[in-house]
Amino acid sequence: MSNNENTANNQPQLSRINLTKLPVQLQLELIDFYEFLIQKYHIENENNQPHTHFRQFLESPLQVPEIKSWTREDLHER
Repeated sequence: MSNNENTANNQPQLSRINLTKLPVQLQLELIDFYEFLIQKYHIENENNQPHTHFRQFLESPLQVPEIKSWTREDLHER
């Protein structure tokens, strides 16, 4: 067994870490660091869901029912 395989077998389930045992500030710092590593190594999120409302807004197309073209006369009509 190689060293990497041995290390992988001895690791706890890393996908499930209970952060509730830590103070809230440390939980936020860990989450921030995790997101930094994801960006640094260009790792895709498993569920591909945005982390923030702003990111979700940027990734979703705007729904416009109809675009009306105005002429100069229409705009300056009284």
